Amino acid sequence: MLLVDRPEIVNQHKELLLSFQSIYEEAFPDSNEREDFKDILDRVQLDNLQLRTLIGIHREGEKAISGIIIDIYEECIFHLIYLVVAPQHRNQGWAKRLIQEDIKRLILDINPKSAGVFLESNIPWKTEKDAFDPKIRLHIFKNLGIKLIPIEYTQPPLSAGKDKVNNLFLLYLPLIEESNIELQLIQRFLTLFFKGLGCETENNRELDAMNGQLLLLKNQNNQIEMKEIPTLEDAKFKFGRASIGLQFSSKQQNLKHDAACDHFFSYETDLLSFHFQRDRPFTSRYLDELSLDTIEIHFPEIYCFNSEGRSYDLIN
Repeated sequence: MLLVDRPEIVNQHKELLLSFQSIYEEAFPDSNEREDFKDILDRVQLDNLQLRTLIGIHREGEKAISGIIIDIYEECIFHLIYLVVAPQHRNQGWAKRLIQEDIKRLILDINPKSAGVFLESNIPWKTEKDAFDPKIRLHIFKNLGIKLIPIEYTQPPLSAGKDKVNNLFLLYLPLIEESNIELQLIQRFLTLFFKGLGCETENNRELDAMNGQLLLLKNQNNQIEMKEIPTLEDAKFKFGRASIGLQFSSKQQNLKHDAACDHFFSYETDLLSFHFQRDRPFTSRYLDELSLDTIEIHFPEIYCFNSEGRSYDLIN
């Protein structure tokens, strides 16, 4: 991987950087989520230890195949701001190589004590423009060990004329297997990120809201428990048509039949199982006088459950 981190390298590889710019802009079609590439190159060429930017590129000659862009704050806090793969080279393991090998090696070479790197990813149900299916991206990130910091995240405007972004998860790639992250590390990253983009950090509504959520989530050791990235559910049963059965409990007290229905109490005896039984233990009937004109069912965006000793976080 070619590391672009100095003015002379920028000057030596102008054709390669134009190729990389092309796949970078294709990968991030929403202009609010994409920095101007010139601004990134300007930071690469600055001698600024408070905030410096590195570009890593895999190439064939002067054609970019894949690459990463990383911001480094105070030589100790790392932010993977972009990871890109050329369309014709996707689904060939490049993302895995970039995350598991290149990023980890690069970060530890700069700061052997680093705990990990921050990054963002699009929330599927809030994203309209994306060059790659955000559900698949989240699934890849989860399998590569990236964790979710469970707050409602707001990315500040990346430059003048751009809008803040509210359709992103805040994620973290720990360099060692760890379920918790230091509260102070997240707060420091958010503050430096906002400052680096020219935002005021005093009385900043978005920044204050995120810090408020973090304070509610912290444990007694001032750490935040990271969560598994929610992935798209894999439906095992799909229906072209469906009926809905409703159980009602009366507000009246002391009814003779005010008890749980054994037939629906467990998955092993639910409707899906009864469908395949020859002698079903009950039948159903339609009562017109109890019907409703409209039923609205509200599903959560993310739901969590435990089954057979494993925890699952799924996107509905």
